[in-house]
Amino acid sequence: MGQQVNAAAVEWNPTAERLRELTEKMPNASVTEFGNVNVRARVDSRSTRSTFIVEDSTNATKQTITRAEFDRIAAEQDAYIAGTHMVVVDGYIGSDPQFRTRARLVMEAANANVAGMQRQLYYPAGEDYDPQTWEPDTTVIYTPNLPAPRLPERPGHRGGPEQQHHQGAQLRLLR
Repeated sequence: MGQQVNAAAVEWNPTAERLRELTEKMPNASVTEFGNVNVRARVDSRSTRSTFIVEDSTNATKQTITRAEFDRIAAEQDAYIAGTHMVVVDGYIGSDPQFRTRARLVMEAANANVAGMQRQLYYPAGEDYDPQTWEPDTTVIYTPNLPAPRLPERPGHRGGPEQQHHQGAQLRLLR
């Protein structure tokens, strides 16, 4: 049985057209004179200072969180997702069937531009794809609108401390 996504609504592998429709609804999106969608973002890039490894990992880093902290954050994220419209993009990382990895992105529909880009990066799941039985090797769950004020400060944001609370919402869990 594939991994469940318990959300208010879930769209599995929406078409490029549907992702564009969702992206155009974003308040920070506009259509250019050339017909492309432009999304203005508060964050320019991700940073190693906003990446954390669970401390029971074999990876050595100064940026760790405990398993208990990860479980707390994951539970908050799951509760948030239960009331949120989400999109799921499944596909492969790598083209060689012998070595490719099954990947899943679970993304807020309110930020469909990210899912649209990921859809371009994954190799398609194939004709025999069934979202109910798909077993991803890697799942990224991204909830950019979930307030996560107890996480350390996120570098690279624009604005004052009042926006820091919202910027801490850049919550991405790799499960």
